[in-house]
Amino acid sequence: MSNGSVKSKPVSLEPKASGVIAKLMQGEVDAAIVYHTDVVKNHKLIKEIEFSDRFASSTRYSIAIISDGKQKALARTFVDFIKSSQSISFLRRSGFGITS
Repeated sequence: MSNGSVKSKPVSLEPKASGVIAKLMQGEVDAAIVYHTDVVKNHKLIKEIEFSDRFASSTRYSIAIISDGKQKALARTFVDFIKSSQSISFLRRSGFGITS
């Protein structure tokens, strides 16, 4: 972002978040909008600039068991694992905000 200006037209449109991070880390772009979790993974190489709350957005990931699934017991075991304190701790360390 030379001279403090920001281009209104993107320099690049990457189909995957990993491509955005790669361009940022290779110096092909000066700034990019990426997932917080990607910043956490690469915090020694890139600097995070947070948006103010009025621009904030979030992505919600849900987990559920299919009511007529054939492996309900296995599905329940998986959900219980994801909701365990060990998994929640890992997710938080990885940059995910856990709501419930």
